[in-house]
Amino acid sequence: MGVADQQTGQGMGGRNRKLAPLGAGSMPLAGGVWRMAPLRGEMTQSFLSRVAARYGVRLRDLLAAIAEVGGLSNVTGQTRLDSEVYLNRQARDRVSQLCRVPEHHLRQALPAWAQEEPRKRFAAGPAAQFHHTAEKVVPWGPACPECAARSAGRVEGARLYLKPHQRVCALHRRWLMQVPGTAGRVVRLPAGGEQWVQAHRRHARLLRHSSVAAEAFEVAAAVTASWWWQAWPREHVWPSRLRSLGSGRMDTEVWRVLARELVTYPETVALATLLADDGFRQCLIADARGHVPFRLADLPVLLSAVERCVGRPWYGEQLADETSGPLFAWAYQCVRPPRRTRHGEQAMWAVAPAHRLRPLVDELATRISAGAGEQKVEGKRLRGLNRQSDESFTAGLAHAGQYVREHGNLAVQKDTMVGSFRLGEWLHNVQTRAWALSPDRVRALTVLDPWWNVPWSVQWQRSYYRARDHAAVDGPPDAAAGFAGTAVLNGEWLYLQCTQYDALHLEQQRLLADIGVTAEAARTARPRRASMRARFETGLAHARAYATEHGHLAVSGKRAVHEGYPLGAWLGAQRSKAHRAARPTERSQGLRRADLRQHQHALRAARRRLHRPPRPRARRGSSGRSPVHRGPVAGAAGRMDHRMLAAPPPRRAAPPSPAQEGAGPERDVGRAPGRVRIRAAASDRSRLRGTAAGALASRHRPRHPHQPPHLRPHSAERAPRTALTHRRGRQVGSPPQPARRTPDLYPAARRAAARDPVDPPRPRPRPDERDHLAPHPRSPQPARGPRGARSRPRGGRRPGPAPQPPPARQPGGCHPVGDTAGSASRRGRRGQSRRCRRPHP
Repeated sequence: MGVADQQTGQGMGGRNRKLAPLGAGSMPLAGGVWRMAPLRGEMTQSFLSRVAARYGVRLRDLLAAIAEVGGLSNVTGQTRLDSEVYLNRQARDRVSQLCRVPEHHLRQALPAWAQEEPRKRFAAGPAAQFHHTAEKVVPWGPACPECAARSAGRVEGARLYLKPHQRVCALHRRWLMQVPGTAGRVVRLPAGGEQWVQAHRRHARLLRHSSVAAEAFEVAAAVTASWWWQAWPREHVWPSRLRSLGSGRMDTEVWRVLARELVTYPETVALATLLADDGFRQCLIADARGHVPFRLADLPVLLSAVERCVGRPWYGEQLADETSGPLFAWAYQCVRPPRRTRHGEQAMWAVAPAHRLRPLVDELATRISAGAGEQKVEGKRLRGLNRQSDESFTAGLAHAGQYVREHGNLAVQKDTMVGSFRLGEWLHNVQTRAWALSPDRVRALTVLDPWWNVPWSVQWQRSYYRARDHAAVDGPPDAAAGFAGTAVLNGEWLYLQCTQYDALHLEQQRLLADIGVTAEAARTARPRRASMRARFETGLAHARAYATEHGHLAVSGKRAVHEGYPLGAWLGAQRSKAHRAARPTERSQGLRRADLRQHQHALRAARRRLHRPPRPRARRGSSGRSPVHRGPVAGAAGRMDHRMLAAPPPRRAAPPSPAQEGAGPERDVGRAPGRVRIRAAASDRSRLRGTAAGALASRHRPRHPHQPPHLRPHSAERAPRTALTHRRGRQVGSPPQPARRTPDLYPAARRAAARDPVDPPRPRPRPDERDHLAPHPRSPQPARGPRGARSRPRGGRRPGPAPQPPPARQPGGCHPVGDTAGSASRRGRRGQSRRCRRPHP
């Protein structure tokens, strides 16, 4: 029997008659008597409760009739005032028939109508399931009684899914508060509620004009919640609002948890408006100067803006030392480099799990007072964290404390190990998301080392610790005196920080100021090491003193020390630089003036090498005769060589000016392109004296008897050059040749080869130029098979004859003209290939 048959009245006229209760074993429901429309945004359980009250039954009995399968109830879960019910498709069709509202209208009005399929007791049939956890049931609140009565036509209690801007009823000045375990509470705003009404209007305006209004309000709510629980002594506005609301008979601590959102709503809206402003975010990025903040004091623009928007001038001082929390995390994500990407924008508005607002059920379980000692009972674990994460952090914190006790800080490299624990990797992983850590974990690490998570490199922090230790022992470093008394690396590092002082992080500047390196000292800082010129003057002074004392600068090796100065190593470095230089430098001339005999040792060594006979050595390919050795060079070569060594080498003449061009045939007439010079014959002979001496001496060197004749020098004398010629042999006035890209590595050998013509190498004779057609002895012979072997037939063709060995050569190395081995073998191969191509008859 249906519901319509159970009514005692007649049709619609029985509206005021009492309805008979529905039993669990009643028949499937038919069309309802009254049309019950849901409120927009209403909870499904609240709507079904109003339907059951309309028919005079309990909610559980109504659901048992709706989800009846074979006389049994297919309803699971526990019924609570703050729970939600989920129906399957068949149960939703029965409810639509009962309330006489189309199913698609119910889907639009009820947010959880088709959100999730319920768990069933039976495989088929309608089903319903209750849920009351925070993961399934989003924030809700009671409906305004006046507004609900106007919509439903009668005064009925209802519960709605409420967003933050819907908790204020500006028309009736009500706050719709969610209370876990109850149907909610409607709070009348004190003193007319002007603050909340104005904040509600600003909130609605923000939602209309900003695309990130919802995300900004979520961040602002997390920020104000963190301020609420800190309970600063200088905060007097929020406690006075809380007292004006009146908690009634509710526990003080419970009321403080439930009324937090109501009390802080005006400040939350003001802060959300500030964070959603794109112009303010650009100013914040410019104020960061490309650095991520270490604490909120590094962003003075943010602190001043927060003071103005919440109306508390002392907030800047209170928030300056914060290194964690939702506001610090938002500022860190806002100014970091990936902010320009879409992922950076999403990360800026994502609230870390450790900073999110906890559900009221969890918050109440945590904040409940346990006695007069004001100790809190530990509630449910914070959502987003697991037990493994807690255990890992506890183990890492213990090893970090051991490292701090040994070294005094946490400036560790990534490969640092403490026993078998990888402390460097663990700390690096923690620092990567330090902005998302909970305040408790940040405080635990800050107790060990306040600078455990610096936004600059660990190497900089380690260098600073060395400078701090030096300043603690020897006092602040003197920047104007070049950081005298410090180690070389320490002094150089301090001077480097002074040179880039303005580009340093604000916290880095504060750290340097603690050891005496302020902005004024950085402007007058001098380098730790002396300049190159000052160091050379110091070495030159020691060299002059040594030359005055000993009469020379021929020190005994690189380890020679003069009055504590490493003079030997310094002189060796100066000689190496002078040898590499293309022309004498000012420093080499200064050393020459200090010791006029500086180059005499090298000249004596050159003379000894010239007159010393070479060591006897066997030449490759000799016929057993003893080699002939060359004695001292005599004649013109010897005189030229002695004359060259007696006088210092001439300096390279400067290029002529345009006025000197064409002055005479014996002067330079200009500079040709490609770094090619033109000079007179006399100047050329004076520059090539050393090369000429070597070339003349080479004429007296004996040649090997088996040396090829094309490599033997001719006895023709060189014709003297009288005309003004180019260095490459080109006459003056001819068009210049392009410059050589490859440098001339052997100029002396090339000039000697030009003076001594040699026979050109004989080319390899061609086969038609020889008197025979036999292959050249050096030519590779084709690979052949074994003698007398026949090739395998392919494709049914007859194999050719086996190749015959070539006849023996004549003593002259040639074959008979008419019957050569080469021509016979080639003819045989050509015939064989032709026979292989023709088909066999």
